Amino acid sequence: GKYKRIYLYHIRKTGGTSLNNMFLSLTGDDDKLYKKLNRSLSQRFISNDLVIQGWNPLLIERGHFFYGFSHLPRHQLKLKADTFTLTCLRDPYKRIVSLYNMLIDQVENDPLHPGLKSQKQWLGNSFSDFIDRIPKNELLNQLYMFSEDYNVDEAVKKIKALEFYFFTESFDSDILQLNKILGLNLKPMHVRKASATVGVNITPDESIRLKKMLAPEIELIEKLKK
Repeated sequence: GKYKRIYLYHIRKTGGTSLNNMFLSLTGDDDKLYKKLNRSLSQRFISNDLVIQGWNPLLIERGHFFYGFSHLPRHQLKLKADTFTLTCLRDPYKRIVSLYNMLIDQVENDPLHPGLKSQKQWLGNSFSDFIDRIPKNELLNQLYMFSEDYNVDEAVKKIKALEFYFFTESFDSDILQLNKILGLNLKPMHVRKASATVGVNITPDESIRLKKMLAPEIELIEKLKK
């Protein structure tokens, strides 16, 4: 139709890595696609006439790709008008717990992970330390992605202006709907589920405090689900 490319506003721990791998698999290449993308200086991967563009804002804004993604918030990117935009959202509380588990898992099993260098300092010695240390734009990343000022109504408006948004909790069925819209054959897959098994003991006080800290983002998700 009127769209020349697809772009994902990738919010950590919502299922974006799984979606990226699903689009990468459309190239028909082998199973080490993410590593190939990471090793590329341009953070670009081309196979069977499909261009996958990751992370590089300059090349994302130029728009010469079939599918692109990054963690950059909307206000830091100028996408071309004929871009099919989408994002995946998740229960805010579960997202933060999953992020903590992932970092703990990386410290133990993948200490050379490129993102760990800066994020390791968020951990401290407990979950309380983590929610005290994590930057606000990471704690409320779903909100910040679409509102620099953490304004719930602004974020709702901008998310609803996307061509497609969906939720981790209904990931597989929403992918089927996305296939119908795009005329593709994306096959649901779930990457990085291993970190969900690490587990963290959260005290009642920590749980209450985290929910209070996440209140604006909880409101955002509730409004979108209505």
